[in-house]
Amino acid sequence: MGKNNSSKTRVAPVFEGLLKLDPTGSSWLPKLLSLPHGGAAACIIGRDCLLECCRWDGHGGEKALPPPASLLRWLAQNVEHPSDPRVWRTSEYTRQKREALLRRDPDTIAEALRALERPPCKAGWYVLEGPSYPDVYLETPDIIVVIEGKRTEGKTTTRTLWMPGRRQMWRHIDCAWERRGNKRVCGLLIVEQDGEATQFAEETLSADAIHKSLPHRSPDEVLAITECFLGAITWQSVCEEFGLSMPSL
Repeated sequence: MGKNNSSKTRVAPVFEGLLKLDPTGSSWLPKLLSLPHGGAAACIIGRDCLLECCRWDGHGGEKALPPPASLLRWLAQNVEHPSDPRVWRTSEYTRQKREALLRRDPDTIAEALRALERPPCKAGWYVLEGPSYPDVYLETPDIIVVIEGKRTEGKTTTRTLWMPGRRQMWRHIDCAWERRGNKRVCGLLIVEQDGEATQFAEETLSADAIHKSLPHRSPDEVLAITECFLGAITWQSVCEEFGLSMPSL
């Protein structure tokens, strides 16, 4: 990754700079959430913006957000043949079980669903998606924010090992929404160029991207989750807004 690693060359310096301006976040978080375009409005008026948790690589490490239980159940019943051979780099027992899921073997599906009624083992054969790791995770008493940062990538990640259409941004938001309680979930992309911001926001909100990323959600849930995506903004715009120096490479 080197000089193109967005976590080291963009995320860490920019968000460390914001914390230096105000460690509580209450003076800059509302403004940050108003900057993205191409998505929904943040709608955080009257919400507490005092940071309780802020995580990224180099500052507590990226926060792991467990996959939704409904997604794991959906995958156990609907998983398709993967295109990535890495999924078979596992024990013979796990391979046999997952091949049975692919054949829609009813006994194996029932066994997987029973296992998923308990807190899932990360390495369990019936677990077909792992945690999501947003580049930035911010949490206040009333808000959860997940941010995906890009430096030189021409596109966002659009797949997991068992879901070829599950986009990275929706994955972050979906996982955060699962644990939200009464909190407002906000997700956004921060990218390098204005054109990329528009492109990424449009691609994320496409009907195909939403359908393939959230097949386990009801129509009402999908609507609520899509309202969490605020859109995209550039690193330069964030730096200019808060008087930060644009990080050099």
